[in-house]
Amino acid sequence: MTEQINNGDNLDSPPFFKKWSGMYWLLIVTLALLVILFHLFSVHFS
Repeated sequence: MTEQINNGDNLDSPPFFKKWSGMYWLLIVTLALLVILFHLFSVHFS
């Protein structure tokens, strides 16, 4: 028998932000910075 704990905590909340849109923006910005950095490295070392 498994009991479900229902104490009002939202288990589907993102780890660092209040909404998932914050996590999505962090991911988009991180990926954009990586693309820019890899482009700059490839231009510099080509």
